[in-house]
Amino acid sequence: MEKYKITQCNISSRFQWVSALILSTSLTACSLYGNTADDKQLSTCKHWDFIKFDQYEVHNNVWDKRDIKNFEQCIYKDTISNKQSIGWRWDWPAAKGNIKAYPSILYGLKPWNLESTTPDLPIKLDDIALLKTEFQIDEKSKGGMNLLIDAWITDNNRPQPHNRIAELAIHIYQKQWQGQAGKYIETVLIDGVVYDFYKHDNMTVHGDNHSWDYLGFVHKGKPKFSGNINIKHFTDYLVKNGHLNKNSYLSSIEFGNEITHGQGETRVSHFQVDVKAKQ
Repeated sequence: MEKYKITQCNISSRFQWVSALILSTSLTACSLYGNTADDKQLSTCKHWDFIKFDQYEVHNNVWDKRDIKNFEQCIYKDTISNKQSIGWRWDWPAAKGNIKAYPSILYGLKPWNLESTTPDLPIKLDDIALLKTEFQIDEKSKGGMNLLIDAWITDNNRPQPHNRIAELAIHIYQKQWQGQAGKYIETVLIDGVVYDFYKHDNMTVHGDNHSWDYLGFVHKGKPKFSGNINIKHFTDYLVKNGHLNKNSYLSSIEFGNEITHGQGETRVSHFQVDVKAKQ
């Protein structure tokens, strides 16, 4: 059975705008008010489906939908004039509450997966010479969501779910957010940017029988839609202050939107992860 289907690019009647996730191009996936004749779309609204591209994957992650049925979340890859773009859109019930989904770009080895998207991850924290991301996004949404870099820290370089020891979560911005997980520890300055640092020891979530330490950083300034995040400076802070062991491994990096409710669509005109190991 085909995993993806080719469809015309369409716009929900609930939106009067269009955006798409675009990697290293300024191409728009759809016209503002409808389809163009040459727009072809490889799309899937199937839960947990994914689309591979380069050393990345975009995932239709609906990890805590529970028994909700009246929602839609889709990922897609458009081909227009031999150029490709990637994106996701969502429409979740208006009721507030728990985080329901995390459509995102994956780089590395997520502990539930069998193989890494890149030979550069996992990597031991003490072996990292460079680890940063660059991004530029354009998103429009109504409801509760954030823009999040999320990384799993594990106790070995071929991890399974039970090998997770910590989750590094960098909240680039939050919108109508329900309240931050963890206990406030302190306000820190990393690369000239102010973050509040939160920690939740032995965190658990619905549907997961394993626990881990949640290490969350919340950007305190205005919403940031472009720039770079030096992830190594966050892991260095955590190791220096005893929250992480330098011999643990950074297994995966994800970049996307955690969603609690509402509608939206995201465009990323540039996203890149750069990793270098010490010689």
